[in-house]
Amino acid sequence: MRRTGLRFVSIWLWLAPSLAGARADGADQCESLLKEMKAAEAVERCDEALRQNPRDTRARILKVRAHLALKDFASAVAEAEAGGKAAQGEEAGELASWHGVALFKLRRFAEARAQLEAALAVRPKDAVANLHLCQLHAMTGQADVSARAASACQAFLGQHPDEPAYHQIEPYVMLWLGQALLSAADAPAAVAACARAEARLGRPQERALAQACQVEGQVAQGQCKPAAALGERLLAGKLPRVFEAVLGCYLGDLRRPADAARVAQLYRAAHPRAARAFLLSADAELANGRDEAALGHLDRAATLSSAAADGATALRRKGALLGKLGRRPEAVRELDRAVALAPRDAAAHYELGRVLSASSPGPEQARALAALTRATTLDPASLPACLELGAMMRRLGRGRDAVLEHERCAALPHGALAAQLELGADQLAAGELDG
Repeated sequence: MRRTGLRFVSIWLWLAPSLAGARADGADQCESLLKEMKAAEAVERCDEALRQNPRDTRARILKVRAHLALKDFASAVAEAEAGGKAAQGEEAGELASWHGVALFKLRRFAEARAQLEAALAVRPKDAVANLHLCQLHAMTGQADVSARAASACQAFLGQHPDEPAYHQIEPYVMLWLGQALLSAADAPAAVAACARAEARLGRPQERALAQACQVEGQVAQGQCKPAAALGERLLAGKLPRVFEAVLGCYLGDLRRPADAARVAQLYRAAHPRAARAFLLSADAELANGRDEAALGHLDRAATLSSAAADGATALRRKGALLGKLGRRPEAVRELDRAVALAPRDAAAHYELGRVLSASSPGPEQARALAALTRATTLDPASLPACLELGAMMRRLGRGRDAVLEHERCAALPHGALAAQLELGADQLAAGELDG
């Protein structure tokens, strides 16, 4: 999903790199027509050049650019693919760059990334490829591309400072750089980049995006007081990430549950079909001691979730809360639904096992053991699941197995103390302690 809400500034013509060695041929005529903004005529002239020499990669590149200028992105992709095998060296890199642009415009982001990175492997300073790889993260928000996108943004900045069009797009690139740095966990640099972008952006909604980036960066650095103050001023813009950053501060470091409930209500009003708004509203209600209201929000979040994993999270949290309130049959029902939606969610299996373990001896305790075993299989590093599984084994008379499980718990991070508290009872149950 597009994260910035910014319209792409088209600067392809001035960014287009020119290869050394002029040619007095059809490719030169095609390029002249393209510079004169006569893209349709350029396509025709490039076609003539390619009929005379099908391996003329320069004409192929110019034809791809002409299709892009005409917004015929599918034809641009087809043309780039047709010339890919014949292209070599610098021309191969340039063709890959424009191929990536065309795929980007068709929102085929994974393929676009591959082509743009192939272009940069040959031409590290290719402005077109750097610009679009930089924007790719802004469009998708994918964490796995964030560090590479940040490098691309930095490579682009400063490349064409004398070009008027550079000054049009520079603030946007700074914003995209800040967002990429934020995803790459470099919060101080992200805040600095977004502050620079804010100073240069003209429209209020664009400056608000830069300010939102600063709020997130401040939260990431544990600076909740300034983050909440700035975030409160931005709530009218209805950006989900601002609501979530401010809520995180009020629920966490600032410990202001009443303000958390107020902001959660604003979030729900602004985004009544956003599952995240209701999940965080449940946190706010729990912080205020309103369990029933939290259950209602979790139920709504489960209904609104379009992804199975999100729905399972809401159901898991609802089931865990019902279990805490002593409503075990309802808790088991919701947790069974969570496991069905996300069978590889270790936390859902753990919560189901924990609720079932409180039942009387019988089939449900066998189910509890199976659920806890599954939880530790899916997430061997989960200390709560490990401890609960060991305790369940002890209750079922499997003292030696409980000892082995709790010894495993002791080896987990922060597990030594909790595991030691269990091991004495385990060993007694296994008959390994002297009376």
